[in-house]
Amino acid sequence: MKKWNDILPDATKAKAHELSRRLRIEQSMGNIVYPTPGMEYQALMLTPPEKVKCVIFGAHPFYNEGPAQGLAYGACPNSAGIVAPTTMAIYNELERDIKCQPTKYDGDFTPWAMRGVLMLNLQLSCGKDRIHDWGWESITNTIFRTCLNLPQPIV
Repeated sequence: MKKWNDILPDATKAKAHELSRRLRIEQSMGNIVYPTPGMEYQALMLTPPEKVKCVIFGAHPFYNEGPAQGLAYGACPNSAGIVAPTTMAIYNELERDIKCQPTKYDGDFTPWAMRGVLMLNLQLSCGKDRIHDWGWESITNTIFRTCLNLPQPIV
C-alpha cells in the first residue's frame, strides 16, 4: 500500500517537513498550536492514496478550545459536549439530503477518513485565534492535484 510520502514530489515533502518543524518551535515557545503538532497530517495518515473515494476541503483547523483533530471540520467536542456549528451543518445536511442519521454527533470524522473520505484543510495548522498562513496551500494544492491523478474515481 503506497503512502502519500511515496507519491508526493520531493519539494512538497521538504516544505511539509519545514512547516512541521516550525510548529514544534511554536509550541516549544509556549504558543498554542492546533492541531497538536504531529496531527497536522492526520487526514493523510488515515486516508492513504488508494483508499481515497471522496475529498472534502475545509479552510483551517478550529482555533479554539476542544482542539482540532487534524481532519477538516473534525474536532473533539468541548467539555459541554457541544460540536462546532460547521460540523453540525455536515450532520444536518446528511439528515436533510439523504435521510442519514449519524450514530454519534461528536465531531470525530476518523471513521469517515478510514473509509476513504479525505478531509483536508487548506491550512493545516493555526494558533489561538489566528491562522498559520505559512504556505500550507502549496502542500494542500499538490495533494489535491495528486488526487486528480489517482486511478480510482473520486468525488
